[in-house]
Amino acid sequence: MLETIFIYVIVSSVTLVYGIGLKKLYIFSIKPHHILAYFIKSLLSIAASISLTWSITNYLLAPFDLSKIYPFFAILFTIFFCMIFQRFIFASFKIDTAEFTLTFLTVIVAVGEAVSFPNAMVIGLSCCISFYLLIPVLEAIRNQIGFLKNHSVFSTETLIFISFALIIFAFFSWNVSWLNLGVYK
Repeated sequence: MLETIFIYVIVSSVTLVYGIGLKKLYIFSIKPHHILAYFIKSLLSIAASISLTWSITNYLLAPFDLSKIYPFFAILFTIFFCMIFQRFIFASFKIDTAEFTLTFLTVIVAVGEAVSFPNAMVIGLSCCISFYLLIPVLEAIRNQIGFLKNHSVFSTETLIFISFALIIFAFFSWNVSWLNLGVYK
């Protein structure tokens, strides 16, 4: 279980590998308002959507070999729970936490890659945590880019995406075939 958390939070972050939430991550780095409300809403929506999507997929769709259509149910449950938690947070704290893409795609990844219900929950919540852990990293990159005075060739956004590409290469460089002996031992 800890290995799965480590992989999906640090090594194989869905934001870096699949690009899920890159636009929202960039927006959060510019205006980091109400991140805690977004985080709580995302965690609750992901947990509720995964539990219903996993149940429907395994107990209703899989016995009839229809598990390929689970994204349809995932989108329905994610829309429902995102709206419920968004309205609850807005009614309680007057904070608008409108966000859907990160939650929906995290549910798709979690249900699609998991082998059991606890594994799906761990993957989904780890993906959500990895997104919010990248906000300070992006903020640090933005601050370092801000120190550069003569980078007129590249825009700030371009340098940020190049930095993310270098981070991805750093995480996956150990898996290069000539470094990882594997079967050649």
